[in-house]
Amino acid sequence: MPIDCFDFSDNSCTNKCIANKTNKGKLKLKVTDYYYVGGYYGATREEKILNELIENGPFVVSISPGYLFSSYKSGIYDEDTETWKQLNIEKPEWEKVDHSIVLVGFGIENETEYWVIQNSWGEGWGMNGYMKLKKGKNLMNVESLGQVAKVSLSEENF
Repeated sequence: MPIDCFDFSDNSCTNKCIANKTNKGKLKLKVTDYYYVGGYYGATREEKILNELIENGPFVVSISPGYLFSSYKSGIYDEDTETWKQLNIEKPEWEKVDHSIVLVGFGIENETEYWVIQNSWGEGWGMNGYMKLKKGKNLMNVESLGQVAKVSLSEENF
């Protein structure tokens, strides 16, 4: 989907191409390519995530949420769940992840940078289904495993 479909004017993302559709047809998305942000497993980094988001729009990020994730309501989330740090051992080669979310934006609040993520648990979770997650700390491995699917958008008429 072309980047001009997304509005980043307030550092969040709105898909104005789909939102502005007034037809009676059905939209069809087809995956045309997929890749890790950075090109391969383990290459995803904060700056590459930011560039991907700005250039191509929202994408999936795999995370390893801690216990407080499910009860998040508001504010900038800053829970460190990386047990390897707590155990004072070397960072493992493979990242543990067990949940995926969509990275949709970024921002700054009180001089703290954050990512905006959308969870799949509906509007009852977080801030209407969204969370502000502190940027730059790789919390829950969010800055480690970005996966992008390039899609084409077409319309099917009935």
